[in-house]
Amino acid sequence: MFTTPSSLDPFTLELLQSDQRNDGESLEIYEMIHDCYNELGGIQENHWLNLYEPLRSKQVDIVLPDEPHPGYKSQQIFTDLLTQRYSESLTTFKNTL
Repeated sequence: MFTTPSSLDPFTLELLQSDQRNDGESLEIYEMIHDCYNELGGIQENHWLNLYEPLRSKQVDIVLPDEPHPGYKSQQIFTDLLTQRYSESLTTFKNTL
């Protein structure tokens, strides 16, 4: 929920370009986006493989000390998770036909 731009996550701040607007303008755009989004049905969870669990939270290694890109172990964890969820989504979709 929007109270001030400082209460928003970095992605939303960038999306709203809050550094170039006053709080009122940011709030107006934020509410417009959410209103349009809700009119279109909101989040349709069945269209997402990994909506609520950031892959970064599952990262266990990095490529190099100065390169925070996920390493091979992390990439395998991500692949296993997304492959499993994709397979589950296909089964769910098949059962709804």
